[in-house]
Amino acid sequence: MKFTKSEATSFLLIHPEHPSKLIWDAYLLILTLFLAYWVPFSLSFIEETPESMTKFEFAISLSYIFDMLLNFNTSYYYKGTLITNRWKICRFYLTGMFWVDAFSSFPYEWLTNPPLQNSQVSTPKYFGIMKLFRFIRMAKLLRLLKGRKIFYKIEDYILNEFISVIYAIMKIAIFLSIVAHWIACLFYYTSNSQSNSTEFTWVKFFLSGRAEDVDVFELYVTSLYWAFTTMISVGYGDITPQNPLEMTVTVSCMVLSCAYFAYIIGNMGSLVSKHLAYDQRKSEIRVGISRYLRKKDIPKKLQRKVMAFIDNLMENISSYRLRDYEVLDLLSQPLRNEILDFLYHDILNKCSIFTRYFSNDVIANLTKALQVENYSPNDVVFYEKQQSRKMYFICSGLVSIMHGSTNLVYKKLQKDEMFGEIGFFVGHNRTATAKCSDFTLLQSLDLSEALIFTDKQDDFGSIINNLSSSCGKQNYSVLMICCFLCDCLGHVAKDCTVEKIQSGIDSIVINYKKRKTKISKYTDAFQEPKSPIARPIYKKKVVPEKIFKDDLEMQEKIKKFMVEQAPHYNELIPGSKQDIVDKILERSDEDSCD
Repeated sequence: MKFTKSEATSFLLIHPEHPSKLIWDAYLLILTLFLAYWVPFSLSFIEETPESMTKFEFAISLSYIFDMLLNFNTSYYYKGTLITNRWKICRFYLTGMFWVDAFSSFPYEWLTNPPLQNSQVSTPKYFGIMKLFRFIRMAKLLRLLKGRKIFYKIEDYILNEFISVIYAIMKIAIFLSIVAHWIACLFYYTSNSQSNSTEFTWVKFFLSGRAEDVDVFELYVTSLYWAFTTMISVGYGDITPQNPLEMTVTVSCMVLSCAYFAYIIGNMGSLVSKHLAYDQRKSEIRVGISRYLRKKDIPKKLQRKVMAFIDNLMENISSYRLRDYEVLDLLSQPLRNEILDFLYHDILNKCSIFTRYFSNDVIANLTKALQVENYSPNDVVFYEKQQSRKMYFICSGLVSIMHGSTNLVYKKLQKDEMFGEIGFFVGHNRTATAKCSDFTLLQSLDLSEALIFTDKQDDFGSIINNLSSSCGKQNYSVLMICCFLCDCLGHVAKDCTVEKIQSGIDSIVINYKKRKTKISKYTDAFQEPKSPIARPIYKKKVVPEKIFKDDLEMQEKIKKFMVEQAPHYNELIPGSKQDIVDKILERSDEDSCD
């Protein structure tokens, strides 16, 4: 358990929300639930409690007594403030649950059957005082009053909505079975207490038609069967009260059990309706959007794209039922700032630029400027040469950084990676196109919003200006920018020398495609033939994007060859482009032979 120093004393205190405290409370709750079944059953169906069970009950009492000592050393919250003053803690406990714990912790079983006493020594179990002590054992069930609070604490640790519903149903089922168990025990005890009298009871009526003795288990199942049929107001009539006392008990049980059963049914209905309410709302939104798209004659392909995005968005927020801004709007501004700093401080710290040039206070203020953006597959975050002062942090999904004109993928970024630093810090046009390859969740940081939240911190603006002025001539070393092709520091893939070895990657692909399809070397593959007679080979226009998309293996060979030939860039001449293509094709033939 977690201990904290008290403000008034030097003694150690237990924190009320520590997981070890919750485990201890759950352990006591399990013991209490066991007693809720065992104590009524032993009073009704068992004339003499076994010595092993008496010792076990005594061990439970010792656990309760130890829990009382812990409660005197456990701090508590009062109006949101953690109280650690020992005198206040003792007074709070003595005026609260102390007396309930005291009555439920007393070892009453010691008075009727001491567990350490010699089993051969007889005890006056049939005296009235001994019977009274046996029934006083029911006081241990007062601990059930604390069970509701423990159940709520356990529920706070459940994040999955489906498991939460199962947990709620389990709680209802447990307490329903306890009530039915108590009614069954009371109904049997009422009849069994009159066994020595001349009154005709339901037990005598049940045993009258049987030639052999009935064991305790069958009698208990029969009583439990009667309890459930009475609680749900069915009453088949095969088990009925036979004398006025049993009728009185039956009427009392019917009134109480019907009220409790109605309460249970109401809770079950409320639980199901709450669980289905959000699903119904999702269905309404989905149907409404679908009708709107059809009414506006939106193309089918775009309709499917919109609906896939809506389904993914609903699935992401269905586990929590509340969106982020709905949760944060319920909190005060200081609490909201603390949560934002905790959630997003690590995101900004993953960017070495922030940790290198900005203080923790500036980073904490920048977390307030982060905005959530959702994208579907093939959505473009920004295009090459576009002007934008945003940078992005990937929370989930996949983003491809690619060449603007050829769609050649430089690199695919995954969760916990970032992009867009040059536009944010320097203000240059985008050097590549960012396109989502999956349903993607991004955190975006806009410079204009960042300046608002860091208004009183002048060093932020000055640092941004210094970084921008230090990145002249496309040298981004101060931003720790590395090329996606050669991994060298200071430049981007667009300006990489490896990229310029062939004086344009389109020429290599065109020439390779000419060889592959046996197109004449004097004809441009991207132009329609000028001859009035159509040739079969030109029926379908060759698109560069299609070439890159269908021939990924060729992309890898080109990039590998460019990296190998980078040191010899100065020795190459423009006329050697065809030689490069020949070498690539030779390598391709060698790989196929292998």
